[in-house]
Amino acid sequence: MHAMYSLRQTGRIAVRARNALPRNLMPILQSPIVVTSSSLVRCFSDRLMGYSPMAPTGPVPQPPGQSTTAAPSSIPTAQDVTTAGGVWAPTSAKRDKITELKAELAEVAEKVKPIGPFPATLDDLATPVQKLDLWLVDGLDSIARKADVESLVDDTTATDDDPIYSQIKEWMTLLYKEKDDLLMQHQCEDYLRRFQREIERHLAWQATQHGETPILQDVRDYIDISGPMQLLEKTPSELLLSSTPPNLAVAVRRYRLLLAQAASQVLLDNWKSITTVSSHDIDRAAVDGITLEAQDATLPLAKVEALLDSYLLGNAATRVEAWWDLVDRDHDGLLQESEMNSVCELAVQPVGQALQKLLQEALQAHPMTLPPSADATVPVPSGWRQRRREAKAQRQFTKMFAKTAKNHFQDEVEMSHRLRCIYQWANKTHQDNAIKSVLVDEIAWTGRKRYVELPPKISLPEFREVQQEHFTHLDRVASEYLKSFREDLLIVQGKGRQRAELYRDCALFMAAVCGVDYVIISL
Repeated sequence: MHAMYSLRQTGRIAVRARNALPRNLMPILQSPIVVTSSSLVRCFSDRLMGYSPMAPTGPVPQPPGQSTTAAPSSIPTAQDVTTAGGVWAPTSAKRDKITELKAELAEVAEKVKPIGPFPATLDDLATPVQKLDLWLVDGLDSIARKADVESLVDDTTATDDDPIYSQIKEWMTLLYKEKDDLLMQHQCEDYLRRFQREIERHLAWQATQHGETPILQDVRDYIDISGPMQLLEKTPSELLLSSTPPNLAVAVRRYRLLLAQAASQVLLDNWKSITTVSSHDIDRAAVDGITLEAQDATLPLAKVEALLDSYLLGNAATRVEAWWDLVDRDHDGLLQESEMNSVCELAVQPVGQALQKLLQEALQAHPMTLPPSADATVPVPSGWRQRRREAKAQRQFTKMFAKTAKNHFQDEVEMSHRLRCIYQWANKTHQDNAIKSVLVDEIAWTGRKRYVELPPKISLPEFREVQQEHFTHLDRVASEYLKSFREDLLIVQGKGRQRAELYRDCALFMAAVCGVDYVIISL
C-alpha cells in the first residue's frame, strides 16, 4: 500500500511540516549478514581460487567440523554472495564520499549536541534552497514509485473512467483494424509516430484541463511514507495517512503518458537489434534443416501494442514481460543470454528518458531559486541576473540527472555483470542446463560441416527466480535513478560545505599570519 500525503494545506506550510517530520525514512545501507556455521553456501565469487563464473557449480566452503557430503544450494542467495566476498563491487567512489560526509556529520553532531538540536541526516545540513532540490527528488520518487508498483491493466474501472486512457485505447483499437498483423519496418515506424503524436495531444490537453496552475507545482510537497513505521519517531495520524495530494493522481497519469511515449521511441531506435536473429537461433534452425534469414523484418502488431500498454497501464514487472515477449522471435518463451541482456537494457531506457522530461516540467512549474517561504504563484523575477541564475541552476540540475541516468545502471548497479551471473546461476531446463555441441552443414559452396556449441536458453520464470534475489533494481528502475541522483545532490552539497570551510580556514590563517607579521614589523 502506498501511503502519501501533501504537506501543502494552506499557504506555504511545507517548511514547518518537513522540519517536524524526520527525513530519514528511507533505509540506508543494510549491515552485512553473517552466515551461521550450520548453513552450507556456494561461493559465487570471481576472487575465489579455482572458481570460474562460467562453471555450472562452484566450490562449497565447509565450516570447521562440518561434513562435506551435503549437496550445495542450486541458486545462491544474497547472503551467500556476501559471505563469499561479493561478486560485484561492494563500494564505489560515490559510496565512499557519502560515507565520508556521514562521518563529518557525526563529528558535527558531537560538537553541537551540548548546545542544542544536532543534525540527524545530511538533509539537515542543507540550506533552505538546497532542501528544495532534495524535496523535488522525493516528490518525483513518490510519483514514479506508484507507476512502478501499481498496475492498471486489469483495473477496467480506473481505465474506463479516465478520459485519457479510454480515448487512447479507442484510438489504438481503431488503428489496429487498419494495420496488418505483422508490421514491416516502415509500417511500424508510421504506427509509432502516430502513437507519439496522439500521446503529445493528450499531454497538451491534460495541461489545458488543469488550468493555469502547473500540474507539478506542488511536487516538492509529495513524500512517500510507505516504509516501515518503526523508522518514524512519531507515527503520523490516520487523517494524515489517508490524505491524498490533489494533483498526485494527475501527475502519475502524466508520467505514464511520458513512459509510453519514451517506450515507442526506444522501440524505433532499436528496431534493427530487436529484429536481428541471433546466430545461435540460425544454427539451431540449420540442425533441423531450416534456413533463417539474419534479419526478420517484421514485428507482431499485438506484441507492439502490449508493450505500449505495459508502459501506459502496467508496472515494472509487466514491462519486462512485454519486452521479453517481443524479443522472443520463435514464440517458445525462451531467450538466449544476449537477448535476455537486451530485454533488461530496453526495459530500463524508457524510464530514464521519461524521468528527464518529467524533471524538466517540474523545474518549469516552480523556480529553483525561490526560497521555501515564497509563494509558489510568484512569477520568476524578470531581471536579467535572476533569469540567468535560474537558467544556470536548471541547466546544471538537468545535466547532472542526465549523467546519472546514463551511468547509474552500468557503473553503480553493474547491470551487465549481474545479468551474466543471473544467466549462469539460473536453473535452466532447456538442454538440461548444458551446452550442446551439434554438427551443422556449411551453407557455402564448399559443403563443409562444422561443430557449433549451443548454450541453453532461459525462460522468464527462471530469470525471475534469480533476478528477484540479486537484481531487484529492475523492479524499481525509477526509484534507482532518483536515489542515485539524490546521492549526487548530497555529494555536491557536501563538497560545497567542505569548500566553504576550506576557504574560511584559509582566510583565518592568512589573517593570523598578517596580524603576526604586522606585530613583528611594528616592533
